[in-house]
Amino acid sequence: MKRTLPILKSLIGPAIVIGVVVALWLFRDRLVSSSELSVAEATASETGKSTEKQTVLEISPQARKNLGLVSKPAKPQEYWRSVLIPGEIADRPGISDRGVTSPAVGVVTAIHAYPGDTIRPGERLFTLRLFSEYLQATQTQLFKARQGNGDHTGED
Repeated sequence: MKRTLPILKSLIGPAIVIGVVVALWLFRDRLVSSSELSVAEATASETGKSTEKQTVLEISPQARKNLGLVSKPAKPQEYWRSVLIPGEIADRPGISDRGVTSPAVGVVTAIHAYPGDTIRPGERLFTLRLFSEYLQATQTQLFKARQGNGDHTGED
């Protein structure tokens, strides 16, 4: 009982606030000045007009003739419109079908582009430090092939 008494005391305030909010919500239609609404609705129903303010521009037949206006009944028809909207294609994080692969084993040492960045073809995404026996063997074969051809300049 000693433990529940402080808890009940701390919950009384929020319970009262919630009760008042619920009561206001339930009786909101009675709290709003319904007499003001009913007077506006009665006036509108007597005159046959709505309570919204409407602006009507009447043009005389001579003005229509001078402006070259012709009115015809509207007919349903197809209407096509193109709108250019800038956007970005983004994969959901962790679920992507776009993978970046490397033909050799390595460790990413630097990241040059992050999700949301705009990059162009040929720009760096990341830098790899390669750890691959295959790569080392390929470089050794290339070196030996160049030595055999007499290419010592190092240029392609």
